[in-house]
Amino acid sequence: MSRHFVCSDVHLGLPFSREDFFYKDFLPRLQPGDELILLGDILDYWISARDVQLSTAVDSWKDLHNRLVILKRNGIKIKYIPGNHDSFVFYVESRTVPDFYWSEWLFQHCEIFNELHSATREYRLSEVCDIHYPFYRVQIGQKSILFTHGHWVELTWRILAGDVQRFIPVRRLPKFWVVAAALNTCLVHKYADSIRRLYNRYIDHDDAFELTRLAEDISYCVLAEALNDRAVRNTWAGRRPTDVPDNNAIGEMYERQDIAFQQELDGYETRTRRACKERGKKLLQQWLREDPPTEQVTKVKRALNSQRYAYNYAITSENGKTKVAYEELSHLANFDVLIFGHFHKPRFVANACDDGCMLQNPRTRTVETFLIIEDDGQLVPSWPVGP
Repeated sequence: MSRHFVCSDVHLGLPFSREDFFYKDFLPRLQPGDELILLGDILDYWISARDVQLSTAVDSWKDLHNRLVILKRNGIKIKYIPGNHDSFVFYVESRTVPDFYWSEWLFQHCEIFNELHSATREYRLSEVCDIHYPFYRVQIGQKSILFTHGHWVELTWRILAGDVQRFIPVRRLPKFWVVAAALNTCLVHKYADSIRRLYNRYIDHDDAFELTRLAEDISYCVLAEALNDRAVRNTWAGRRPTDVPDNNAIGEMYERQDIAFQQELDGYETRTRRACKERGKKLLQQWLREDPPTEQVTKVKRALNSQRYAYNYAITSENGKTKVAYEELSHLANFDVLIFGHFHKPRFVANACDDGCMLQNPRTRTVETFLIIEDDGQLVPSWPVGP
């Protein structure tokens, strides 16, 4: 008998992480033959975490790696699906993938990726767990279950498919969205101090989660604007997994985003306090809108069915060699149950489950939730659910 244990949003290293519960209560429940599914934001290195330095993220990475090594030795299989706060795991672990020749450009031009890779060189997560980005689908009993962190459920389909403010539609995602998203992550960190300063000055939000979303609003609006340009879409669209832009195209995209980012920040500096607050509130409402889980299932299926020539990635390492498998996103649309996290709010219905989190949110109660999936496909949440 094998079970699947699912958890998300531990945010290791942050002051409000329930790290003790994760390591001392949750992980010891697993037995040989079980599968652990880490559903994103397990690690954290993002601009909202003002007190978290790179050294903290690296220490959390190493500690997690060492504990996962023990689980693997005990016969437990591990899957890691990065989220928005730990997407760097995908980029760091994919650096040596032969098809990803673009990754070296990122490491040469984006300091955060290079430093993370160097500091964790002896602690490769891909050697102890398979890394799937941004989806993982598995057949359990009679059910086809799709796992994703949840920021794809909430916002990224809309943003990468059009402008978040005007909702300009495009036929499909640019083929190599994964590179564009990495560039966006680099820019968010590059301008982190400016973003924090502006929001501290103009918008009366001091909650870490809200600040993160407000900061990401700027970055993803810039990214969406760039990806909606016809020339950019043509350059970044390909029909095969290995059809990627050359380094010149990547550099041009980065410069384009950088200029737009600076212009956006300059615009915030010159706007009135009231205008900034109103714009921030409007964007925040868009980001925090919580559709019922069943509606999220419909949204994800519709989006996946429309995404030909955009890909899901699975990274594995063995004997020091890293490889990647590709699957077209449209092939993932046929699933029975969607399991996600990201919202920090455990919810459960027949065909969807929000896995919740392991956090002590300063404004709410402590949440320590996880999900068990029995070998017959039965979902057993760790929190009480209604009839």
